[in-house]
Amino acid sequence: VAGGYLWSPPRNADGSFNEFITAWNWTGSTLQTQSVFDLAGKKIASGHQIKIFDIDGDGKDEIFPQAFAVDDDGTLMYNLLDQAIDHGDRFAISDLDPLRPGLELYGVQQGNSQLGIMWYYCDAKTGKLLASKSDPSNIDVGAGMVVDVDPRYNGLEMQAFRQKFHNTLGEEISTARPSV
Repeated sequence: VAGGYLWSPPRNADGSFNEFITAWNWTGSTLQTQSVFDLAGKKIASGHQIKIFDIDGDGKDEIFPQAFAVDDDGTLMYNLLDQAIDHGDRFAISDLDPLRPGLELYGVQQGNSQLGIMWYYCDAKTGKLLASKSDPSNIDVGAGMVVDVDPRYNGLEMQAFRQKFHNTLGEEISTARPSV
């Protein structure tokens, strides 16, 4: 499945974004629409990145526009706004914790208005929140990364702009705050 993402800046009257997500199939000679997910009228978290992954192992790709997931059939799998995750700048999907089955998602928030969440770490298949860091004075984290910098900890480490490194348990593991 190939994913496409179309964006139009104007918002709808209800404040939702005027955007939709489409999936297409190429038959070798014809391009066919497989599904369309319209965000109009839906209260869904937004973001500045989109990723395509098969997170449920069915051989078909799911579409991740930052903080929600659309299944290969065009239905909403989950919306992280239900867990106070809203507008984000950067995120990564990978096997961040090899001892945990499946893939995980790590993302940073841009001005999280609900709880001041700066970064979050969740199960990529279900959207279940595994760890997060909050600060009510958070304005904009803007950047973050996942990288294996400390062999003392299982999997990859996570770091958000102006934050210290955390392990996959959400524990702070360094005093350094390098630039991402």
